[in-house]
Amino acid sequence: MIGRAVVFHALTFFGLMQPYSRGGSCLLLHPCRSAPDDPSSRRDRNNLNVVLFVSSGATSAICPTQPIEAVEGDDVTLPCKLYPPDNVSAYTVDWKRVDLNKVVYSYRHKQDHHDAQMERYRGRTTFDHGGLSRGNLTLRISSVQLNDSGPYRCSVPKLTARCVVNVSVVPKDQQNMLNRIGDATTNRPPVEDVTKPDNHDAAKERTSYAIAFPIVFFIVIVGVLVKSGMIKNCRRKLIRWRRQEGEMALNNVQKETQGTKQQKPEKYALREDH
Repeated sequence: MIGRAVVFHALTFFGLMQPYSRGGSCLLLHPCRSAPDDPSSRRDRNNLNVVLFVSSGATSAICPTQPIEAVEGDDVTLPCKLYPPDNVSAYTVDWKRVDLNKVVYSYRHKQDHHDAQMERYRGRTTFDHGGLSRGNLTLRISSVQLNDSGPYRCSVPKLTARCVVNVSVVPKDQQNMLNRIGDATTNRPPVEDVTKPDNHDAAKERTSYAIAFPIVFFIVIVGVLVKSGMIKNCRRKLIRWRRQEGEMALNNVQKETQGTKQQKPEKYALREDH
């Protein structure tokens, strides 16, 4: 007991154990919701697969984390075990529907207690009394119906140990349909027999890619150049170069015009000499 208390206080110190106002604590192996008996937590119970409650120095109850699925009309087993295993044959054991807050099965005074049991579960529950000496609190429900779907809580009130397991019952018709779909998938022809696409269509597709890729590449390059300002700079340089070319051409024309004017008086001078 001293060792368990030390572990409890260590987990509480490091934030791995969260106490609840109604007694006991929640071990943060999974995100804690709120106390199961707290009315504010009822709307979250359908989404809660398992909550592990322990108290300082007490034994904890462990349930499966995944919902248990069953087909309508079949039997379903709700596992629940104590850790470490403890002999609870002299203690009270309760199984309740969390969403309905009613008793599914109750074990008291070393025998089954049917007074508080829900009417629809009478004659359909089986509890192994011999497993109580090993801390096994597993319950079996026979001929499950659709309204048996929901969260079930296993608890030993004296140890404040409890956990919740979800049960999901699917209709027979739905299960038969799933089986037929599975058979059809299994009997599907091999991959080699599947019709392959026409070569002509494949050639068209390759041609489309061959045309589209250069266009997309060109657009991307132009976009990069525009964004970096290189095209704008090149345009400025081209305008400057054209201006310089025009100025040089104009200067050449002016020079040629001036040369022509200087040659004309010489011709007239030669005519006067004659």
